[in-house]
Amino acid sequence: MKNNDEIHANDLLDQLKKHVDTSQIVEKVQSDEQPKEAPQAPPLEKLFGHDALRRKGNGPRTVTKAKPIPSSRKRRTSDAEDPTKARIDETEYDLKRIFGIKDEEKNPETAQIPSRVREKKKAADPYDHLTVEQKKSIAADYRKQLRWQRLSLWLLALRIVVTAVWENTALFGFQLPDYLDPVRYPVVCGWIAIQWMVWSIALLPETFQSKKKTERGGAPRRIFAVMVVVHILYLLFRIVFLPEEPMISFCAAVLFCAFWTKYCYYGAIKREYMAFCVAFSSREKYTLRMLEGDEAQLERSALQKEMSESTRYFAVERIRSVQGFNREINRPGSVKRPIVLLVPLCILIGIGFGFFGWSMTKSLSDAVAVGMCGYLLAMPISLLYVFYAPMTSLSRGAYQVNAAVIGERAMDEYAPPAVVTFTDAEMFPADQVKLLKVKALNQADISKVIGYASAIFCATGGALGEMFSLVVSDTGYTADMDFITVSENGLEAAVDGELVMVGTRTYLRERGVKVPPDERDEKCTDAIMYMAISRIAVGRMELEYEMDEDFEEIAKNLFRSGIGVAIKTFDPNINREFLERRIQWGGDMPLKIVRGKEKKDRILQRESAESLLLSSNRSGLFESLKACRITRAIMQTGVGFAVLFMLASIPVYWLVLTMIGMSEVTSLNILVYQLIGLLPMLTITKLFG
Repeated sequence: MKNNDEIHANDLLDQLKKHVDTSQIVEKVQSDEQPKEAPQAPPLEKLFGHDALRRKGNGPRTVTKAKPIPSSRKRRTSDAEDPTKARIDETEYDLKRIFGIKDEEKNPETAQIPSRVREKKKAADPYDHLTVEQKKSIAADYRKQLRWQRLSLWLLALRIVVTAVWENTALFGFQLPDYLDPVRYPVVCGWIAIQWMVWSIALLPETFQSKKKTERGGAPRRIFAVMVVVHILYLLFRIVFLPEEPMISFCAAVLFCAFWTKYCYYGAIKREYMAFCVAFSSREKYTLRMLEGDEAQLERSALQKEMSESTRYFAVERIRSVQGFNREINRPGSVKRPIVLLVPLCILIGIGFGFFGWSMTKSLSDAVAVGMCGYLLAMPISLLYVFYAPMTSLSRGAYQVNAAVIGERAMDEYAPPAVVTFTDAEMFPADQVKLLKVKALNQADISKVIGYASAIFCATGGALGEMFSLVVSDTGYTADMDFITVSENGLEAAVDGELVMVGTRTYLRERGVKVPPDERDEKCTDAIMYMAISRIAVGRMELEYEMDEDFEEIAKNLFRSGIGVAIKTFDPNINREFLERRIQWGGDMPLKIVRGKEKKDRILQRESAESLLLSSNRSGLFESLKACRITRAIMQTGVGFAVLFMLASIPVYWLVLTMIGMSEVTSLNILVYQLIGLLPMLTITKLFG
């Protein structure tokens, strides 16, 4: 019957065969200044002392017995988020129950995120813990809302046509019944116009809802709400104080604003639905998380010469679920802030034209009509198209590449100068990092060398961490590990109370470790990593790194967009020279190596996190990032055109009043002017959106 050590060594050999190049031999030599020819490896049967261990086709391999690791330190599936976490035995669980100590990980609000990466507590979001049935119900509700919004748009378009004909019968050459004649029955026509306004509000019930309930299309709703209230007050003023004067209404212009307001609201729901479908899918997603405060200290110090002080730093992460979706999707962006000033300015322009009309004719009827017409001409209704089209195109394009832009604030988040930090596992995937050779030095225990390397790099995470975690997935590794120092070419750590150094030959020699020379170091094109325990060299490891085929193109696209790139790693093999052999540098690209200094800097994978940008693939993530910056520029340009449009209305309307007359301007003229103002907006969004 096999003893425990034999079984453990057998398991370790199985794991090594999966992740170590089978054509190589693990060697064991004495520490001398002159290299000695490695002896021929003994058969595995002789090494382990029994005949049951026979593996055909793999060649001989020199392997020492693996150091047994207590079962309490073996990594379990539940500890996948934090590989350094030691398993608590049953006695400790009993003590917790006896003394009434609550287990922190069982808190439903914090169980999803490792304790070292939890963020500040925020208000609970109703979308954070949705079941599958709830997701289906919410998606069905989105589709129902979209169908109703499309129907409302058709009804509003029909009302615009009918109202424009009713208010401009003389231009279309037909006569209305007497009771609809604004000259003979102005009060009746006034009340009809008010009913048109009430019906338009009925098709936009969200217009006067509380801000706390929804922020969908917030700025467009305010434009329409002010316009409809001002127009109703204008109609009531004419009914009460000018009952004998012909009724001059501008319902068609107000309904035109209602149509685009509804279009913005429809676009907001459509964007929200597309983002919901991507964010709450079951697949793993890439995201960009902004590093705040001390989190960005490493990146900031590495790139302070290349980037400005206003630079924002982001980390590429992989998550399963999204938090704060409902909170972020309804937060408005800064591009819509000019509305706060545009609306009162347009009202002031209308008042100014009202005084101008009074000074010209001394007629109260002409003064209020000219003032109302001036306000409607000055209000850039075409701006509502700018709030709809670019953002909807952005969301549609992201959705086509399985990405999601969550809320308007994403454009503000990613607009300033930025640096994106990748982990080395994103650049060198774990399945493309191989352990080619392991050479034991000074009669060292090979299982101890691999076990200590696993303990160090599983704690740091990244490409080596993922590779070593697979190697020892069945045998486990010690969790008693703390960093001492980390430098560019190596690191020191305390593992099971022993001083362990891992790094290049130069790194170990600078610290007084005698490393036997190896002529293959000069010829080897792969990475060479040495290990010393208690300042005695114990192992030499050759590793092969294969870079992700898409990473170079992604990095170059980010450089072209003015975004810096940083690679976060604890791996002593990855440095500037190492990267230059794998990436074709085009100019002085701001790519930096960001090396972790402490255990808190380790690379972890979150199960869930708040995010404004998501994608099931990295290329889609960065295409959407670039599109966010372009979309914000388009919207800012559109707002600039809207301001020019508002200012241009002053001389245009003044010329119309002085050359044509005050009674000649109707709602149809306002519609034509607003449509002319829409043309540059359409051109910009179609060409660049």
